[in-house]
Amino acid sequence: MAIVILFGLLSSTALNMIVVPALYLRFGSALRVKEQRSAVRTITA
Repeated sequence: MAIVILFGLLSSTALNMIVVPALYLRFGSALRVKEQRSAVRTITA
């Protein structure tokens, strides 16, 4: 039982420290560019 708990803690820590920031860097920049384009359109309209 303790092995399952430890593995869960380690895997969730790895997800939060490595995978989530990597996904944010990969897909978050596309969202920022999209927001900037829509902001420019509303200013010039």
